[in-house]
Amino acid sequence: MRTGKRDLGGRAEPARRGRPIRTAVATASGIDDNLIMPTETQQRAWMAQWNEARHALRAQRAVEIRALSNERALAAADALLSIGPLAALPEGRRTFSGLVRQQALFRRQAAP
Repeated sequence: MRTGKRDLGGRAEPARRGRPIRTAVATASGIDDNLIMPTETQQRAWMAQWNEARHALRAQRAVEIRALSNERALAAADALLSIGPLAALPEGRRTFSGLVRQQALFRRQAAP
């Protein structure tokens, strides 16, 4: 049997010639195995659409930020900062977050 790509477990997948790849997807109503993977052209069109949306959303965000008054910006920041005290922290977390220890572990792991 001719094989194509390898899956994440290193197992060879059967080579496919000229037929669309069918995939099964779990949905709320069960398994839907009638989905067909999009073609490369469809994938490129989809990515182009998302890139256009990304630029449009970035521009819209800039417009909204420029229109935001200082008072509303401060009120929004105050609302976000007031969420923190609602979460009860153990006393140990008030003096030690573990960030320094985590960074030391990362440095040790990166060393040859």
